[in-house]
Amino acid sequence: MKNNQFYNLTLFAPWIGTENMGDKIIQQYCNNIIDSLFPHSFTIDIPTRNELVNKNYIQLKKSDYSFICGTNLLNSHMKRNRSWNIDINSVKKQFLLVNGKKAFIKHPISALRSLRNSEVFFDNTILLGVGWGMYQGSPDNYTARLLKLLLSSSKLHSVRDSYTENKLKQCGITNVINTGCPTMWNLTNSFCKKIPSCKSSNVITTLTNYNRDTKKDFELINLLLKNYQAVYIWIQAAEDYDYLKDLGCEKKLKIVSPSLDDYSSVLNQDDIEYIGTRLHAGIFSLNKMKRTLIVGVDNRSFEIAKDTNLPVINRSLDLDKLEYLINQDRDTEIVIPEKNINTWKKQFSIDL
Repeated sequence: MKNNQFYNLTLFAPWIGTENMGDKIIQQYCNNIIDSLFPHSFTIDIPTRNELVNKNYIQLKKSDYSFICGTNLLNSHMKRNRSWNIDINSVKKQFLLVNGKKAFIKHPISALRSLRNSEVFFDNTILLGVGWGMYQGSPDNYTARLLKLLLSSSKLHSVRDSYTENKLKQCGITNVINTGCPTMWNLTNSFCKKIPSCKSSNVITTLTNYNRDTKKDFELINLLLKNYQAVYIWIQAAEDYDYLKDLGCEKKLKIVSPSLDDYSSVLNQDDIEYIGTRLHAGIFSLNKMKRTLIVGVDNRSFEIAKDTNLPVINRSLDLDKLEYLINQDRDTEIVIPEKNINTWKKQFSIDL
């Protein structure tokens, strides 16, 4: 404990305000990491999807550390694409109010302009496994200014892949390290050796409603029906079920409700594996020691796979090749950046 006191922590939590269970998977693993680093702490979650209010900024100011937990919060045009619902003027305004700078009340415009663009408002705010949302060009000036205002200049930031690391460095943020996704930190070499290499009799799959390819997704479902005794589908987000109905496949599969407990219960069966388009459903499966094949549909899975050898295939892969992979014995040989993970963790050891 710090001076015999509990730590006061704030977690920027992407799971607040969404029905997508993938964000809850990420949050679960981030919480486990935070709990292991700070066993004596008082933690408050604040949203990333909703605009912050005054009491959120007050909480940030009094926090020993604030962690931004996982998922696709960053992009090259953060004024336009607000996966993280935050903007420069709101941050500056709240900074002035929370810090008791009364000049803002009488002269708001001049007070805002007086703040240097390079000033860090909350130097205890740290990334934990955050990613860049999509393939894009260089970050614009607004994005670089915003992130410099928000992110600690003294602590190392953890990002999930090299692509995100490079984008942040383009913003002038160099205190960043690639740790892989926090959901994968337990997937060490010794752990992966316990994952079966041979095909199971049953499979659980997923669909991604916001990134549809009706032809390839329909073919995937029918290929699974051909090669497995039973095919389950986990509804990770509400719209996934609508997509399943659009494909006309809802009566062909065993539907698992959008609950992490229900998904976990199916994975606890002895003879089952995962093949589907949802990235974190696949990583969750690996953590349950199940043979897994993630059908990549966006930059997240592809970039993580480049760094870690996560078992990802492109959705455009020929069906014959996919069927071969289904029936071929496959070892899980994930490479976790354990040195980088330990480096990121050790920066907090002085305080523990």
